[in-house]
Amino acid sequence: MWSPLRQPVFRALWIASAVSTIGTWMHDVAAAWLMTTLAPNSPILVALMQAVASLPFFCWHYPRERSPMSLIVASCCY
Repeated sequence: MWSPLRQPVFRALWIASAVSTIGTWMHDVAAAWLMTTLAPNSPILVALMQAVASLPFFCWHYPRERSPMSLIVASCCY
């Protein structure tokens, strides 16, 4: 199970991806915390902040998931 981590390039890529993901989580928490500090009586603004922060993910990844090439790759993998 852990054999891919024996490859140095894969291990470095995996560690970089994990650090990047943790950084994204920290940014999301900090943005929500800042929004609750700036507008303490408005939970709608905090929710809107989280929605706007996740908008680029949906705009970038969702159309690519529906492209013909991703369907070809998915059909070959399963």
